[in-house]
Parts: sequence; C-alpha cells; structure tokens
Amino acid sequence: MDAPGISVIVPVYNVAAHVGACIDSLRAQSLTDFEALVIDDGSTDGSGEVALEAIAGDPRFRLIRQANRGLSGARNTGLEAARGEFIAFLDSDDQFAPGFLAQMYAALVADGGDWVACAITLCFPDGTGRPHSALHGSPDPQPGPARRVLFDDATAIARHFPSAWNKLYRRSLIGALRFREGTWFEDHEFFWALAARTRHMLYLPEPLYRHTRARPGQITGADDDRVFEQFAVLERLAGLVRASGAARADEGFARLASRLIHERAGVLRQPGRRARFLQQAGAFFDEHAITFAPFWDEDISAALGLVMRGTLPLSISLPTQAATPGAMAETLAALEAQHMPDFELLTDEPSLLAHGHLANGARVQPLSAPAQGLYRVALRPGDQPVAGCFKVWLNGMERLEAALGLSGFEQGRWEGGFFQPALQTPEPFGDEAASITPSGGMLALTPERALRLHPEPAARILRRDLVDRPGGGVLAAQAELLVQAQAAGAVAYFPFPALAVPSRAWPGGTPLALALAVRAARNTAPVADLPRGWEAVIFARGMQAMLQATDGRVAKLWVVARAALVARLFGLRPLSGQPVDRLTSPHLRRALGLTRRD
Repeated sequence: MDAPGISVIVPVYNVAAHVGACIDSLRAQSLTDFEALVIDDGSTDGSGEVALEAIAGDPRFRLIRQANRGLSGARNTGLEAARGEFIAFLDSDDQFAPGFLAQMYAALVADGGDWVACAITLCFPDGTGRPHSALHGSPDPQPGPARRVLFDDATAIARHFPSAWNKLYRRSLIGALRFREGTWFEDHEFFWALAARTRHMLYLPEPLYRHTRARPGQITGADDDRVFEQFAVLERLAGLVRASGAARADEGFARLASRLIHERAGVLRQPGRRARFLQQAGAFFDEHAITFAPFWDEDISAALGLVMRGTLPLSISLPTQAATPGAMAETLAALEAQHMPDFELLTDEPSLLAHGHLANGARVQPLSAPAQGLYRVALRPGDQPVAGCFKVWLNGMERLEAALGLSGFEQGRWEGGFFQPALQTPEPFGDEAASITPSGGMLALTPERALRLHPEPAARILRRDLVDRPGGGVLAAQAELLVQAQAAGAVAYFPFPALAVPSRAWPGGTPLALALAVRAARNTAPVADLPRGWEAVIFARGMQAMLQATDGRVAKLWVVARAALVARLFGLRPLSGQPVDRLTSPHLRRALGLTRRD
C-alpha cells in the first residue's frame, strides 16, 4: 500500500465510553489521506472491542494490541508503526473537529515549517464546551489567519500548551525522539525537546481539537502521590529549557515550573499531601534559584507562592451568631467550592471544629484562635463567595501590593438580587475606575473618595497589618473602613460581583439609634478631612440598609417617615448638591433632602 500523508496515533486504555466517538471523529475528517493507528494498551474494560466496532472495517485503521505500557508506551508503539510524512496524536477520550487534519495540513504545507498547533474546545461532562486558545495567559482565541510564533524566547515557548495532541508534526522533526515511559506528565519533555529543534511553530487560532475535561480517571485530575513525579520531570525540563538556546531561559523555566505546580496543586485536596507537595515545590524553586511567577497568567494562583514560602495566604472568620436556617450551609458550600483552598476558617461551629477541615482541605480553627493568614476576610452565615473569589482577590492584592481591597457584590441572593458596586458614588473617581478590569486595579484614596466606598465587611479583604477590629453593623463597618482607607492611602478595586450578601437589618433597629451612633462616630472615624455633610451620607447609608431589610410597603414608608423626622432633629442634612449613593431609595432621598448625580 502507498504510504498515507498523515499517521494519526490513538492510544487507548480503559475508555470504552469515549473511544467510539473518538474514532467517529476521525472517520468524519474532510481530509481522507491518513492512517489511524489505534493502540489498545492492555485495556481491561473492552475498549479494544468498542474501537474495533467503531472502525467498522475502514481500511485506514489498524488496531494494535499490546500489554499495558502506559500512555508513553502506546504513543511510542504508534511512532514505530507510522508510515506518514506527518504525525498527529489523538487521545482516545478526545475528538478532532471535522476540519482538523485538512486545515492543519494545509497551513503547515503553506508555511513550510515543522509543526503547527491549534486552539481547542474544552468539553465538560455536562455536555457543555468552551473554546480556549491553548495559550497560557490569554485563554480566549483571537480569530485570524495562521501565524508564526518565534521560539527564540523561553517565555514565549512556555505560553503554549505542551500537549502532544493539538498539533500536527512533520515526521522528520520527531525523528528518533520518543516519549519517556514509566512516568506521568510525559508531554512536557517531548514538547520542549522539539522546541529546541526549531525556531518557530505555526499557530491556528481556530478551536479544531476537542479536549475532554474532568473525566473520572484522568491522570491530570488524580489526587495521588504520583503527583510528586512532577519534580523529576521539572528537573529534566530545567536542563532542556536552559540548553534550548532560547533567550530568558531562567525566566521561561520559572514560568513553566509555576504553571505546572499550579496545575498539580489544583487537584490536591488531601491536606497532608498538599502541604508536602507545596513544601517540596518551595525547596525546588530555591534549589534552582527561581521565583514563583504567577502574574503572567491570571489562572495561576499567587497564593501558592505564599504557601511555598511558609505563609498562610488567608484567614476567614465566620461566626454562627444569629445564623438563619440554611444560611451556614450556603456559606460552607461556597467556601468548599473555592478555586483557591489555601485558607483557614475561623468559626465557632462545633461540627466543623470537630472535623478540622473543609471538604477542599482548608483547615478549621476556633474563632478565638489567632488568625494566621496574611490577608483577612470577614463573612457571616448566608454570604456566598463565587468559586473564583479568593483567587482573584489574592492575585490582585499580591500583584498590586495592596493592603485594602474592595469588590462589588450581589445584594440579596444570586437569583433575584441586584448588583451593588464597591463605589457607592462613582463621580469622585472619574475615568480612573472605569478602565479597571475584574482582576483588579489600584485607586488612590482621598477623604472624599474614602467616604464613597461601600462598607460591606464581606466584600472587603485586608492585609493583616491593616486589621483594626471586627465590624458590627453598617456604622461600625463604615467607621472601620474610613480608618483603614486612611491608613492604606489606596484601594485595590475589583469591579465584579464577588459574592452574594443577604440583606440584613442594622443592629440597633431604629433611625434614632442610628443617628446617635453617627454622632458617636466622630470619636472613631478620621473626620478631620472628610467633606462637610459626611454624617448625612452615612445616616442615609444606614437607613437604606434598614429599608432593604424591611418587608412590606407600609413598613418601608414608616421607616422613611421616621428617618426624615430624626434627620431634622439631629441636623443630619447634606450640603446642597452633594451626591448620595446611587442605589439609595428615591423615597429616602426625597425625605432626607438628598440629591443624586448620575
């Protein structure tokens, strides 16, 4: 038989539920000049028979059976048997888009280079899919033609997924190179060895490869002691990267190592194993004189770098006082879903203290214990941080070297609530705030600006040197924030809804109690430089919180009427033209003589 243009190598091991669709995607290719080498690597679940049925006598397919040698051994068997001028790898739980071979082949022939990579679609168990560029640090594919990526800088090489499977190679580039057998994470060495052999790679921004994520049994999702094999791989990669001839080899290796440590740590939930892994990672970085490098890729958790240096990133306080039924369970579910589990939970909940850890490995300590975290967050039962909340906050605080951070939040529940910005009134911040992305940016604070920050304690993250005292309601939280803002001089601003916060009544319960507390705040808040009329702004803010926690139209109107009377008695009237918080009720604005500037 004439040699085919392309050899596609499909390693198969215990994927009976997926291999049929994988082979179907090959048979559906618009380019037909290929051979498919399906390597049944000692499957015990009938995968080989499923593959044979899917092949259905197609002469382009060969089923090769062998005793189990692992993914590397199966790929190596395919490389030995391949006859094509070009080589592609297709994992048996993944699929090619119909145009994968045609478009990759046409682009590579036109370019004249040695290999080409493409963007991918991440496919999840619920049937959904999400396109990804297959480039670390810029996940969204940017439409456009194929382009050359120069491999003269190690930091540029480190951006590319090192996976064998979203690429098409000239067989002459691979030559006698083979995958290392008997180890996990084999793609990395193969990729970097090839990168050292050529000065560029072609890249197609179209998602032509469909990659399965979160499949039970995937190596990349295993919370297993074999994760420590990553360090032997990194040791070999250090030599490959530094011998590649590419510029900025040490920085490129630091980025590569940081990314791989992040990926492995992302699946470790057993507390002892995770602690040992990150301790060994810290020793590895020290040994190679490199620094953990998270900020080139927003996906990497900067908290890992803190843990590697022996610092706990975050302490979260969660008292159970006045918890409504189900509220504690909602908050705990949100904490256990966090992408960054490197925190301690300080609580007085007996069942949690007895267990000692959350499901994601975060440790539980008594509420009375000294907080160990570099940063602090104060939650109450019912608060629900989104899964990425703590990672975004920690990454932003570390990148910006900030002491105080504020985020927007959903007031009420995720369904049926409304977005409450961190900036109560945007005017004092001008265009400066509008350009900040959800990953966070710094805003300088003047007294006027500090007054316009939302005081919600749960939407605030503090470095431990800025912690003053726990908040105790709308006013205490507001006074505390003014003190912290004055000390910090700037705030890391995160303009996204980081968590859902239920509406709660202000402790004290009456407009009179609030007015008295506002007067008392002069003794705790840094008032000297605040604009005249600041007491009225805070009074209105507390009254709005009371209004949101009050049910019934008549009851709300009664709150507004009492607020107007108390404001008149205490002289809590703002200066003409001073803007009020934008979400303040129109009824309350009229009753208190407030104006709103949009």
